[in-house]
Amino acid sequence: HPRTVLLALIPFTLANAWSGAVLQAALLQMLVVFHIALRRPHRSLWWAVAVVLAPVVVTAVRHPQGSPDQDVFPALLSFVSAAAIGITVRTRRNHTEALEDRAHRLEIERDQQARLSAAAERARIAREMHDIIGHNLSVITGLADGGRYAARKSPDRAADALNAISTTSRQALTELRRLLDVLREEEEQEAALSPQPALADLDHLIEGVRGAGLPVRTTVHGT
Repeated sequence: HPRTVLLALIPFTLANAWSGAVLQAALLQMLVVFHIALRRPHRSLWWAVAVVLAPVVVTAVRHPQGSPDQDVFPALLSFVSAAAIGITVRTRRNHTEALEDRAHRLEIERDQQARLSAAAERARIAREMHDIIGHNLSVITGLADGGRYAARKSPDRAADALNAISTTSRQALTELRRLLDVLREEEEQEAALSPQPALADLDHLIEGVRGAGLPVRTTVHGT
């Protein structure tokens, strides 16, 4: 509480000034001024300079040693020096705290970005897994239905459906292995990639189901 300390020193500094005793202990006020500039709002320095200079003015009036400027200016210069040092230290401390706060916020933002990236990657992987498994299971289901349908009339076509199911299952496993290779942490290994099935592969899908004996029709409207 530097302001309280400075106010508590007023009676002693005034008694010192009134008696004319030259006590260097009065310079302890400069330490209090330093802490006011360091810890308190800058407007506190205005009344602090009045408190510090009041005993100096009393001494200059009662026990003049020269011109008023010579009696008051050294004390004023000491006050300005102590206040300037306190403001400099305070500015440096605030700058350091701002840098630390910015670094802390950047760490939080980095962690948040990492979590968001991980969530987005998990969502992407889930979509890839859904596309691969869903596509191939749909094909296998269609072939199984076609094979059951064909088994009543043509066992040979049922066998073709079973072969197609086996082929499709192997393709699904191969695509899953490719996806797992992509997820490996070993960067030196480049996983074999293949494009996702698109509308251009629809004819191939239909032919595979139709070849298993399941009647399939397709109609295209527009381009």
